[in-house]
Amino acid sequence: TPVILDDALVYSDDDRIEKMFDALHRQATDQQIIVFSCRQRAFQRLGGRSLQMSDWRPRSS
Repeated sequence: TPVILDDALVYSDDDRIEKMFDALHRQATDQQIIVFSCRQRAFQRLGGRSLQMSDWRPRSS
């Protein structure tokens, strides 16, 4: 089962975020972790893949 975090750390201070990153790194070896956040720079250190949203466009037939 994946772990999904939706801006769960948005109000956390730097020390708390660092501790959470360490915990997420440990868990990431055994399960998928998906993080949704508006704080892109803060979460870059986690690594992984960053997904971008784009407008849907139908394919030409």
